[in-house]
Amino acid sequence: MQLCAKAGFQPRTVQEASPPEVQLRLVESGMGISLIAASSKTRHNAKVVYRPLAEPIPILKIAAVWHKKHKSLALSDFIKDCLLKIVFESSPS
Repeated sequence: MQLCAKAGFQPRTVQEASPPEVQLRLVESGMGISLIAASSKTRHNAKVVYRPLAEPIPILKIAAVWHKKHKSLALSDFIKDCLLKIVFESSPS
């Protein structure tokens, strides 16, 4: 909604959906528009038009979760890789 306000309009929300598949089906049936991850374009449907957002692109906050009793080398490596990527990408150039 903040992106819409910044673009100068206020959409009329009739229905909200969370899973991308449901969002795409609602758009496909003519029930409006949706902001969706670009990766969803792989589920292309001829009735749906994808357009990239103009700058600035919104930041999506995500989190990694795992069972606290799960201890493996693969999990440890994954967490280290994620943390290094975050530190590297957030450091000033």
